[in-house]
Amino acid sequence: MRDLDMTTLRLFAAVCETRSIARAAEQANIVGSAISKRLAQLEDTVGTPLLVRRRRGVEPTPAGESLLEHARTMLASADHIERDMAAYALGVRGQVRILATASVMAESLADDVAAFCRRRRTTTFRSIWKNA
Repeated sequence: MRDLDMTTLRLFAAVCETRSIARAAEQANIVGSAISKRLAQLEDTVGTPLLVRRRRGVEPTPAGESLLEHARTMLASADHIERDMAAYALGVRGQVRILATASVMAESLADDVAAFCRRRRTTTFRSIWKNA
């Protein structure tokens, strides 16, 4: 399978969410025929129909629903990459990751992390909370 491009996945997700090629095209400020062409190429790439076209719009096929889930995950990851790289462009030089339970967090960890981040403005903080 060829590489899937993010623009096409973003447009596919918009079509699925709006249930309309025309509305998705309006939101993306492009013509509907351009989206239709991309969707046809996408269906050709994956080798199966992704949308059922009806008089009043479109709806994803089971394969389309599956692709939509994957597309959302990929788009969220791409947004995450963009945010991380923007932070590095602004001078961030490192990240701190902490895995903590709620009980540990309730103590003084939040204050300690906040103080650490204030002292090191070039470090970002990402938390992973664990219920235990």
